[in-house]
Amino acid sequence: MDKHTEETLNRLLARAGLEMAETDRARFIPMLETYMESLDKLHSINLAGEQVGGVFRPETDEDR
Repeated sequence: MDKHTEETLNRLLARAGLEMAETDRARFIPMLETYMESLDKLHSINLAGEQVGGVFRPETDEDR
């Protein structure tokens, strides 16, 4: 994870008064990185004014 994203995550957790155990952080960070990659792809697409609809896919990596 890049330094900026990690610092932002730390600030958000601190602001919410939450602490994240290292084991939880080790599981969460890869999910966040995957989400950020998908978000970067979405931002790179020129939709020419079209609207985007979100989709919830409850499967895990193990289901793929």
